[in-house]
Amino acid sequence: MTLGQIIGDLDSVASDLCIVARRPWNTDANAMLVRPDDSGRLPEHLKEAGYDYFLEVDIIRDEVLGERSHLLNSAQRFAVVLYYAEHDAWPEWFHELCQASDRGA
Repeated sequence: MTLGQIIGDLDSVASDLCIVARRPWNTDANAMLVRPDDSGRLPEHLKEAGYDYFLEVDIIRDEVLGERSHLLNSAQRFAVVLYYAEHDAWPEWFHELCQASDRGA
């Protein structure tokens, strides 16, 4: 499975899962959905296989995209999620899009 496939099909993914992916992160990066252990850690064998924590599904849905998901096409949606995973912030163009939407533009 790829990172692009997972993010593209996010609506059908359980919210308690976490995405891990191999770098470099892009739409074709190998990725998996995993459930963290009781302490919130990822299984060690995934780290050894070259997978890094990307984001939790519920964080993507609730905090990253939230109510603005409908404003984005699939490429924009991936770009916002990827930017957030790398910078812990939204890209400037997403802020501008949200502000324009709030103004009714």
